[in-house]
Amino acid sequence: MADDRALLEDTHRLRDQLAAPPSWQDPALCFDPGALPPLPEICDESLRRQVFLYWSAPALRTGDDGAPTTPTSGSYERLEGFGDRIINSQSYAVLHRTFAGAPPSSIGNISAKFTCNRTISYLSLAYGSPDRLSHSGGQNLVANQKKTAADLFEAYVGALSESATLPGAVKVEDWLAKLFDKSVWSGVTRLVDNAIARFDKVVDPKTGVVVLHGLRESPTGDPLQVTVLYGPFNQGLGWHAAMHLGPDKVSCGRGKSKQEAEADARDRLYKRVLGL
Repeated sequence: MADDRALLEDTHRLRDQLAAPPSWQDPALCFDPGALPPLPEICDESLRRQVFLYWSAPALRTGDDGAPTTPTSGSYERLEGFGDRIINSQSYAVLHRTFAGAPPSSIGNISAKFTCNRTISYLSLAYGSPDRLSHSGGQNLVANQKKTAADLFEAYVGALSESATLPGAVKVEDWLAKLFDKSVWSGVTRLVDNAIARFDKVVDPKTGVVVLHGLRESPTGDPLQVTVLYGPFNQGLGWHAAMHLGPDKVSCGRGKSKQEAEADARDRLYKRVLGL
């Protein structure tokens, strides 16, 4: 629970530091803007310009009616597609190297928190990318669309990759390894520790219900007994989690996986502690 409170505080702090638009969702993971590695320069001048050209940019509009020849012609969208794939693969690779004992599925789930638009858009803000965007969509384009901010960051990564062979260019994989280092991100180690936490497994021979037992930390720091069951319950087949503090059941939850069921129970307990 202390971790959950810390995450909430980190989220508010990050939003304030970056002056995030009120309409944006909170990031899926928080980072320390002061710990981010410097943004490398794109060595190719044409790519450097293209990264910040939205499809409606005046530089891309032709004809008397002001309409673009092709919606994506010359804009950052091609680079954004490349960058998106590079970011996904590199975030997974960094997590896999850092937390070698974690299950691949858990690494994939945490990597998705790194690379979703909710998080990437905040990285884009931290590096000042939205301020450099050329478009004709009005001042509120980025404020109303966090995806645009995220696309800009992905396009920048794509341009870095395409210009990697030029003199003075930074290898994008090396820069992303620093960007996704666990020291930059709050809560990543906790997420992995929870993912690889061990359960004692028991199978009821009569019902076939799988029962997993494990210990977690309660809001007071006392051992919290977590029991996660899989089987045919009155809501159908699935995972159900129960949390006990001593003899008392303090929370329960359900989900499509044991992690989802436990997370549901933990969230419910957190809300009870806060009186929500």
